[in-house]
Amino acid sequence: MPSRMNDKKIIDIQTTLAHHEQQIAEMSEVMTDQWKMIDALKKRLDKALAKIDQIEGGGAEDAALSGVDFARQNTPPHF
Repeated sequence: MPSRMNDKKIIDIQTTLAHHEQQIAEMSEVMTDQWKMIDALKKRLDKALAKIDQIEGGGAEDAALSGVDFARQNTPPHF
């Protein structure tokens, strides 16, 4: 009888271990996807910040353009 109890405990432990391994693999995949998304968002943020700097700085170090001045300089030809 004690042998059967030990066998059942071992099977239970192996089953639990298998579930934990599966959960770890799934979490690893989720984390990898999240890091890819974070990297993409960082790149977009850097581009947006560079654009804001360009608008605020006007490309010149000595004078920053206001939003109105920037719009005036960058008005499409049909206006």
